[in-house]
Amino acid sequence: MVQVNIISSLILNNKGLQIKDRKGKLIDISLQQGSLDGACSIYSVFMNLLILRKISLNDIQVFEKPKDIDTRNLCKKLLEENGMHHDGQTFYRIQRILNHNFGTKVTTHHPKAVQKEVIPLITKQLKRDLPVIISIVYDDGCGHALLCVGFESIDHEVTKLFCLDPSSQKLKNSYWNTVIDLQPNTNRIKYPFHYISTDFNSSEDIGLEDILIVTPRE
Repeated sequence: MVQVNIISSLILNNKGLQIKDRKGKLIDISLQQGSLDGACSIYSVFMNLLILRKISLNDIQVFEKPKDIDTRNLCKKLLEENGMHHDGQTFYRIQRILNHNFGTKVTTHHPKAVQKEVIPLITKQLKRDLPVIISIVYDDGCGHALLCVGFESIDHEVTKLFCLDPSSQKLKNSYWNTVIDLQPNTNRIKYPFHYISTDFNSSEDIGLEDILIVTPRE
């Protein structure tokens, strides 16, 4: 039997995919690259924090200065000092920034696992209604960060991950805009999975390289 699990804080309505932010305001959760002037990992972090209701959408708008000092420091680090960079951003460095600037509000975990090893770690968090920041790598060596918000399972075997990709077109009739097909590609040991962009119907071989788990500190 096919089962689809999506974190329950996501709301799909006539305005598209929304969540309630820290102030309880319904906002568009599908942040796209260009709106904040940051890299894919930065967008994934902010979507995660919005879902956890630790920031508001207004906190990260251009020309806005958050009143909360921890949020202000985090935005300064992620947007002003580390938003645009040629070689990408490692989850290790993002974890350090979050711990140092936002550690009173969230905890972070950066497991040392790749490929199939990360799948049960991802689904464990999703079952707890928590998104997971994931990193994929293409066969040309380039990496990309997305926010995983759900999964599909068939007879208890996880077959797909559903993600919000800041580089893909946001959809108004779906809880995700990117699918990672976990059915093994036996011809590609290093890139055994498929990245499927729902807006362009394209598919590429990828590997699951890294994950970053951000949970609310009560």
